[in-house]
Amino acid sequence: MLNSLNLIISFCLNSKLSRLFFALTMGLVLGLSSAALGWGFYAWFGLIPLMLLSKSSDSFKAALYECSLFLFAYNLTTLFWLQGLHPLTWQGFSEIESIALTNSAWLVASLFHSLLALPFVLVLKLFYQYRADQRSHELKILDILFIAFVWLVCQHKLLLHFHVLSVPINFLAYSQYKNIYLIQIANLIGVIGLEYVIVVFNLALSNLFNVQMSNQGLAPHLRAESGNLNVKRPFFGINGPIDQLNIFSILALVLVLIYGYGFMQVKTTQHWDLNNFSKMKSFSVVQADYSAAASRSANGNAISIFNLQNQLSSKLVDRQDLLIWSEGAVPVVDKPVELNNLMQFADDFAFGTYTRTNGSYFNSIQFRDFVNEDQIYNKRLLVSFGEYTPFYSLLPASLKLLANSTVGQGFAHAPQNQGLVDVKAGKIAPALCFELLFPDLIRSTVLNGADIILNLNDLSWFKGNKLTRDWVKRQFLAVAVFRAVENKRDLILAGNSGYSALINSYGKIKYQSEANKIALVQGHYSLRDGFSVYSLYGW
Repeated sequence: MLNSLNLIISFCLNSKLSRLFFALTMGLVLGLSSAALGWGFYAWFGLIPLMLLSKSSDSFKAALYECSLFLFAYNLTTLFWLQGLHPLTWQGFSEIESIALTNSAWLVASLFHSLLALPFVLVLKLFYQYRADQRSHELKILDILFIAFVWLVCQHKLLLHFHVLSVPINFLAYSQYKNIYLIQIANLIGVIGLEYVIVVFNLALSNLFNVQMSNQGLAPHLRAESGNLNVKRPFFGINGPIDQLNIFSILALVLVLIYGYGFMQVKTTQHWDLNNFSKMKSFSVVQADYSAAASRSANGNAISIFNLQNQLSSKLVDRQDLLIWSEGAVPVVDKPVELNNLMQFADDFAFGTYTRTNGSYFNSIQFRDFVNEDQIYNKRLLVSFGEYTPFYSLLPASLKLLANSTVGQGFAHAPQNQGLVDVKAGKIAPALCFELLFPDLIRSTVLNGADIILNLNDLSWFKGNKLTRDWVKRQFLAVAVFRAVENKRDLILAGNSGYSALINSYGKIKYQSEANKIALVQGHYSLRDGFSVYSLYGW
């Protein structure tokens, strides 16, 4: 069966034109594994076409070109949600300018993500070339472990570091967020560790597939001796049933161990929740679904936003431990609205607002403790071209508009060493929107003693067509699941336009709202202590 499949693949890779089509198509198909589209199972073998392109390419230059096309197609698919930015006419752009800016953001981010993966392609080709010179075309176990490590360095460390042009939301591992037992491994090794396991699986399985070339100008070490594809000719690499069975057996054993660990973690946590239900805290999230134009443009009506959220809050029957309004919920900075009337609904109140300190504006979460002093968390990592414009002075005037909002010249970065927020509702690890994408940021606050994670976000910027507007919200939900599991903390997700939910410490999504609808989400959360292995030692 594998030989038959190898022959089909060989036909697909038998000419330069067909190879380019293969790279483009397979990259797009891998994109379907994203959390937004639901083909998560495909992530476990969707990188194999990339390995085959590298293995059968006749030079490093060809490998870079063809594999880059595969990666670019993959990133175009997983970052397609950026198309939801259009229309940006509320920011003062014309229809044509909005289309141009939206497509530029999509293409530049996709290209940048792809370029950062090129060291992985070079290392992969180097190992295949070395094995070809040794007249062996399969990767050894140490090869696989090292090459997978290079993928992590490219996809996690580089993307997380150079986030001016990247959006680190499309990792392969995020596609597994609904697989509760599998993802428990993240509290040991984080999402980065699960990504490593997935890439190792792809590399190991790629040993089972080999390409037989008939074109004399391509891959001399792999082409058929007769110059033609030959169904009777054995392929290079692993062909014996025993060797193939060994690979499947080892991979199956790894999965059994991971699932076994996950099952134990879930059952232990469920038992703890059952015994400690009386200690749980109550919360409510006001999902007002106002537009970005209302909160972030000069034409917005801040008072109407406040009134809507106030009306939703007044529908609460029982007093809550924590009431939450989303990011940008109180956008007025020079004339603050009166919020003390909300003390009748909750003991503690958290809301997104914009604050000004020493002439600088910050995107903030204000925590109003109606007994003790208020506390403010200022956002540490900002969205480039949304909350600030990098290289502002070098850009044309039209692009500078992206930094303008109700607060004038954009936001400032807050110090990185901000601690947790300690209120009656718990010791909270706060994060604003984009910050949830950075595992170390959340982990550091949990290590400071946080027993609950809170994320406020406003994804109403993505109000495009039905295909794109919910895409980023599903991916963001997947990210939130992993932040909760990594740190063994309940996580409250408060989205202006959705999703709002509680994600418990083993990644179960509870009390989830619908996207793009006004809603009042109520539920209970647990305050947890102790640290996961990943929280203590994650990298």
